[in-house]
Amino acid sequence: RVAKVAADPATAPEDVSDALEIIRAAGRRITNYGQDFLPPLIYGLLDPDRMPPGPEAISSSDTFYSSIACAFRALTLFKDIVDESLLRKIGLDFWPRIWIWMQLMDSHDFFPELTSDLCPRFLLLEITGHFLRGEATNQVVQSTTGFGVFIAHAWVDVVSFCERNIDTATGPRIFPVKAVLYLALSPFFAFSHHHTESFEEILHGLGSMANLATLLIRYISLLTRDSESMTITESQRGLLVKFLVDVLAFISANDNALWNSLAHAKYLKFITTLTIKLAKRALQPGEPAELHCVLLFSLEHLLWVTRQGSEWVAKALQAGLLTALSLCIRLDVNGGLLLAAVTLIFRTVAQATLHYSSLRALGSTCPKFFAFETEHSGIFTALSDSVRVEWTRFVVIVQERLQILSRFRATEVSSIRSCYNSECDVLRVQRRELRRCGACKLAYYYCSSECQKLSWKSYNHRAVCAGTYGPADDRDTRFHYFAILSDYQKHRADVLQQKLAYIHRTGNLDFCVVLQYVDGQCTTHVVPRDSFKSVIEKHPAAHILTVPSVEMHVVDFIESEFESETRIALALRRSTSAVNEGLCFLACGIPPRADLSSMEVTQEIKRLSEIEIVETYDGDANI
Repeated sequence: RVAKVAADPATAPEDVSDALEIIRAAGRRITNYGQDFLPPLIYGLLDPDRMPPGPEAISSSDTFYSSIACAFRALTLFKDIVDESLLRKIGLDFWPRIWIWMQLMDSHDFFPELTSDLCPRFLLLEITGHFLRGEATNQVVQSTTGFGVFIAHAWVDVVSFCERNIDTATGPRIFPVKAVLYLALSPFFAFSHHHTESFEEILHGLGSMANLATLLIRYISLLTRDSESMTITESQRGLLVKFLVDVLAFISANDNALWNSLAHAKYLKFITTLTIKLAKRALQPGEPAELHCVLLFSLEHLLWVTRQGSEWVAKALQAGLLTALSLCIRLDVNGGLLLAAVTLIFRTVAQATLHYSSLRALGSTCPKFFAFETEHSGIFTALSDSVRVEWTRFVVIVQERLQILSRFRATEVSSIRSCYNSECDVLRVQRRELRRCGACKLAYYYCSSECQKLSWKSYNHRAVCAGTYGPADDRDTRFHYFAILSDYQKHRADVLQQKLAYIHRTGNLDFCVVLQYVDGQCTTHVVPRDSFKSVIEKHPAAHILTVPSVEMHVVDFIESEFESETRIALALRRSTSAVNEGLCFLACGIPPRADLSSMEVTQEIKRLSEIEIVETYDGDANI
């Protein structure tokens, strides 16, 4: 009888609201109450014809607000009675009417006092969650114009509310509030990559990609904190971990614009800390198995960030990247997906050891990491052969580069110096054997006039001398080349052997040496110059590379798993070119089919590899 009164168009709006409240109070005491007669009532009350003319015309009138209140009560009733079976029957018919009223309420923020400190968006979000979880209704809801804007508004409201109540936010009183948010957003995240318009609308509702990045970090923080709460059940804990998987997968599925905004929002430190925290939890008994899936996504995010450059690798290392990796190794001894992700990060970090900032960060964090092999010998022994090989490879590369870093630092604080031309292989000589630039009088020391000319063309020395470019700290650049040339000197005998074979085979010097870094590990090759002609021509000093005192090299950086390749040209000065004369002389004396690895040839190559040319000067003349 009350429902008939409420459905009567002649009933005043305030009386309709009272009638609906009576029905809702009765429904709290009776299971499955009203599923037969309430849907037609709610459908009728949400008729667009009942909608007020518009807030700009009569927003101050009681009739306007009473109409909104009636719709709000009707939506509340719908939320109380809806379940999966009912949604399958009536969801597609109800959604257009519900959405019209949702848009009106969302756009004007009516009656915030009606929902216990939350605006009506909380109720609307709860209803939305039901539709998003329905197989028959999800696609219709996601493709609704303006839906993403509503999600953005509700998302911000509920997250802000939970943060304001942080002291009680993990308790049973507030958890249902956040559960509504999680239940609504989880399917949205899961399916939003199929509906790019929804994502664009979220950006519109939040104002910018940077705001979305910040909100994602706040939301993940809430989820993580709640999943650690002692006041929730194990089933709730497992559900929250699943929600974490959904939001991390949502981030993974988006483009570089979101990733870049996350990076600027200090996501790197956040996700590293999160990985460590979750890995420690996963090592405890009784934690949800889904934590491994969360960790897999977090490692994927760490891999993406570290691949953006050496400065990001350095930041990740400072945030505890190696700790996170060692914990994941302990979790996934049998060689699953976690170890596969760890291996890729190993390779990315190894490639970054050619840069000063990354290697300096490694130097302060790796001792404890290297101790893993002895502290957890049982776990290390249980690792697969391929993982142990990757581990050993990573450790060897890092230790070698740390030794190079030590030598590089010594050239800055002692009488030992390297030529300031970054492409010169004179790396460790007494400072008195070098000469300072006579124009700028700064600490620019060169071993030869050729090196000064190359530096003048390639490294802004012209601008420094002119006073238009200050002596900026180019330590990272200088170390980058110092590390490459140190690797070159390590492989110098092999390079000379390869040069000799090329000269002996072809009879000419038209070659270039390729230093190939595959995931941080250096190998050398001698190939025809034309193979890298386009790379060589891009060198700033390409027009003087034909002079006898300079020899062209190419450095090839390769990330094997990502099929990524970067090439730079390197003009090495006199000492390598002068050695070529000795190689030519040696090649002329070797019969066509002779063994180039004989003892006599090997000894001569060893002698040539030790040659280093530095100009001598009379007095203390500047270059």
